[in-house]
Parts: sequence; structure tokens; C-alpha cells
Amino acid sequence: MTETRCNALLSKNPKKSFNVRFEPFLRTRRRVSGLCTWRNLPKTPKIWPMSSPRAPNDGPANARPASIPAGKRVYAIGDVHGRLDLLDQLLAHIQTDAQKFTGEKVLVMLGDLVDRGPNSKGVLERFAKPASNGFKTVLIKGNHEAMMLDFIDGLDDSYDWLSNGGMETLSSFGIDPWHRDIDELRIEFKSKLKPAHLEVLKSMRQKHRIGDYLFVHAGIRPDVALKDQDPDDLMWIRRTFLDHKGDFGFTVVHGHSVREKPEIRTNRIGIDTGAWMSERLSALVLDGTDQRFLHT
Repeated sequence: MTETRCNALLSKNPKKSFNVRFEPFLRTRRRVSGLCTWRNLPKTPKIWPMSSPRAPNDGPANARPASIPAGKRVYAIGDVHGRLDLLDQLLAHIQTDAQKFTGEKVLVMLGDLVDRGPNSKGVLERFAKPASNGFKTVLIKGNHEAMMLDFIDGLDDSYDWLSNGGMETLSSFGIDPWHRDIDELRIEFKSKLKPAHLEVLKSMRQKHRIGDYLFVHAGIRPDVALKDQDPDDLMWIRRTFLDHKGDFGFTVVHGHSVREKPEIRTNRIGIDTGAWMSERLSALVLDGTDQRFLHT
């Protein structure tokens, strides 16, 4: 299906609010072809200034500010999506920012290192190397890493990955993904993945807690104990989590849901600022009860 055909479909539904995009990926007779994707546009909440500690009407304030244990500083980075150039810029900012801090420094990557952007291979290689800057690194698994692993393992959801940025990832490994048999693509991709790349993907964890903060990719399901959370929710959840105004028992730091600026709520902080298309990759800096941001 061509992009012209997509536009024609949209013109027949002028009263509906649709996001129509042409995506040149779909299983058609086991080959990559084209797909016109229709999705209802989500309601975009108001983005409050980064200096605002909480948004109006955002539920009761916590009894005390969330904090990180003394002697520790955390830098959490949102969705990179293959933008090695922005990642290296932000890591340089973080290195400069942390120079005078003598305590334990922790770098938390909130998942979706790969897909959409031009250099997913380079991003994986960056984290395949041992850290040499005095930081402990924690890698959280995002839905895009999960889809990539499904593709590698030949699971039924493999086509979801190709249609959500996997094509760009294959290209970053020097693979021409166009008009290819899906099994041929998988075999070639596996042949070009280094053991170190797979180790990065398989070493990722679903969640990580430091002090009063929980780090996950997408969020958590309200009113479900942390130990009982569905891994799919941790990587995929949106509205049920984003709209919840109650106290989770900790402040959730997450990516996954793109906003123009970091989104601060009393119970969560979202830091996916759409780096792959916005050129803005954001990091949340946590030190004691202080919260601040760095970005490209």
C-alpha cells in the first residue's frame, strides 16, 4: 500500500482524528512490504515547567520528599532509540556534572536503547564495553528490546518489531531489510550480532529500586504489589498508569510515553522526550531530595 493510498483513506474520514503514517513494513507473503497504520491520537496532557515540583490538581503531596540514600547520586536517562550521537553528548554532560561528586554514581538507562534512530548498533556497543568512568550502570528493559529479542528468537510478534523501528536497527548492522524473506533477515541479523550485543540485551532488568525511587521503562499497574507486577505492564503500560493520581509507595521514574519536556507528578517523573525525532535526550539527576535535569 502506498503513502498516496494512505492519504486517500484519510480524506474519506475528515471528521475523525487520526494519526496516519506510512510504514514500509508488513508481512505480506513472508516479505517486507507496506502498511498504512491508523491510530487514534492520544490526548496530550499539559506539560508543566521543569521547575514545577508538582502539577495543580495532581493529588495530595507526599508526606515527605522522595530521596536517594546519602552518598549516592543517580543519573537516569530516557529512551535513546538509536541516537548514539545524542547519547554521547549527554554522557559527556553527565561526566562533567559528576566530576566533583565523591560518592557512588549510578547511571540508569530506562530502556528502548534501540530502534527508530540510525545507530542502534553503536548504542549497544557503547554499553557492551566495561564502564570506565566510575559509574555503576543499570540497564532497564524496554518494549523495543523485548520485541528485538522476540525477532531473534522467531516468535510470533517478530513483525511488530520490524514495524516499530526494527528496520532502522537492521540497517545500522549493515543489513538491507527491503523486500527480503523474514527468515533470511533473521539469519543475517543473528550472524551480525556479537555475543556482547546479546549480553547487553539479556542482562537488562525489568525494574530497579534506589531509595524512594523505582525505575522502570513504562510504568506499573496501580493497586498491584510490586512483586506481582506483570512484566508486560512494566514495558508497555500507558494510560492506566499515567492517569493514576494515588501514591504508589515510591516515585516511579519512567520513559516510554513521549512528552516535550520531562513530566513531573507527585507519584512519577517521565523523561522520554522523543530523542529520536526531537533531538532532545533527557536525564534526571537525583541527589538526596534534589531533582534536576540535564539534556542535549
